[in-house]
Amino acid sequence: MKLSEILKGIEYEILNGNLDVEVSNIHYDSRYVKEGGMFIAVSGYALDGHDFIYDVTHRGIDVVLVEKEVEVKNGVTVIKVKDTRKEMINISRNFFDVNMNKVKIIGVTGTNGKTSVTTIAYDLLKESGVRVGLIGSNGIRYMNGEENLGRTTPNGYEMMRILRKMIDEKIEVIFMEVSSHALELHRVDGLDFEMAVFTNLTQDHLDFHKTIENYRDAKLKLFKMAKIGIFNLDDPSAMYFMNNSTCDNKYTVSIEAESDYRAKDIKLNIHGLKYNLLGFDVEFNTPGRFSVYNTLEAIAIANKLGIDMEVIVESMKKVEHVSGRFETYKIGDKNIIIDYAHAPDGLEQILKTSKELTKGKIITVFGCGGNRDKTKRPIMGKVAAKYSDYVVIVPDNPRDEEIDEINKGVEVGVKEIHDNYITFNDRKDGIVYAMDKCEKDDIIVIAGKGNEDYIEIKGVKHYYKDYDVISNYLN
Repeated sequence: MKLSEILKGIEYEILNGNLDVEVSNIHYDSRYVKEGGMFIAVSGYALDGHDFIYDVTHRGIDVVLVEKEVEVKNGVTVIKVKDTRKEMINISRNFFDVNMNKVKIIGVTGTNGKTSVTTIAYDLLKESGVRVGLIGSNGIRYMNGEENLGRTTPNGYEMMRILRKMIDEKIEVIFMEVSSHALELHRVDGLDFEMAVFTNLTQDHLDFHKTIENYRDAKLKLFKMAKIGIFNLDDPSAMYFMNNSTCDNKYTVSIEAESDYRAKDIKLNIHGLKYNLLGFDVEFNTPGRFSVYNTLEAIAIANKLGIDMEVIVESMKKVEHVSGRFETYKIGDKNIIIDYAHAPDGLEQILKTSKELTKGKIITVFGCGGNRDKTKRPIMGKVAAKYSDYVVIVPDNPRDEEIDEINKGVEVGVKEIHDNYITFNDRKDGIVYAMDKCEKDDIIVIAGKGNEDYIEIKGVKHYYKDYDVISNYLN
């Protein structure tokens, strides 16, 4: 494709060369550049793409997109824009020739519940005969394939590559988890959202956003990009999102407040839940009030996309359990729950539900990630101790931090409630300890990683799954 076509609709300045250049590929990672391509130099938090321009141009890159003055060898075209990260999605949309009118995109944001809501809604519509796609922290799913993603919401280039593939697959509706990072870093700028969905808002990612207000307002951006808004009215932040959104139509879900989709007569057990909604009996295979909210929003999405309630209720019975979210295992006389909860509110919801479902003790195994919000460590420790009889503190992606220091931050909160805890520097050892300690009718809650298949230590991702440790222990 000609460079002039790739830059269509974009404000730019030509620092060197001309637009009569054929571009066969686009790259934002200097490690994977190919000859005849265009390199987008993004100023990141750890690395700056501008520092790699000498390298990529000597490996065959013909065009570089920059936001700073750079020196290049003869024959390389240099295009300067105000913000390369922001323009990446526009350039990629032109390169992949993505027509946004070909598909409806449903964006879901919030601290907790994004994966569950998008996955349940995806399965609901798939059961109803709609051709659907899914983009989120559990990867990418579409009618004829799956991909791993590496982050909750892909960057602009990957986003357009995926959308083009889904459009070619004749996908009609795409469900997308939209993280606060994605909104702040312009990964979804320019997308036309049919719906935006708000799940809840509690403390998370303050290492990046600094304040809860910044975190909230980053998420609010999604509701200025969509035609329809769906809001969890029971969340304290719901009215802020509703009042400041620009959605043409707004709908609400709830358990407590009066709303468009309110669950009544809720019944929970270890196998799932049941409630009445608009005169219909809804059944789902995962227990907990959090699952009621997740299913309500998925149902509201499906209904507003034109699926009849009768069809939705029947389809819900066939929806599979969301991987890594409150996965329950009955192994001998041991009850085990694996969940992705890695923020205070998410952990509290999982533990409160677990406590309601057991006659025995709650043993919680969890930790906090390194290079992330340190202020939530004692908060999560306090939550774990409040709802658990015993707490086992373990690593959870320590990254570049020392495990001992992370564990100490968690300990501070645990000790505010009780001293029934132990710390481990190896996650496997902590899980084995909990398994040894577990007795009949007890529940072990292993939180933080869900279905993640790695643990990151000092910049290296090592293969690891919580379920493998359980399986190996029993064998």
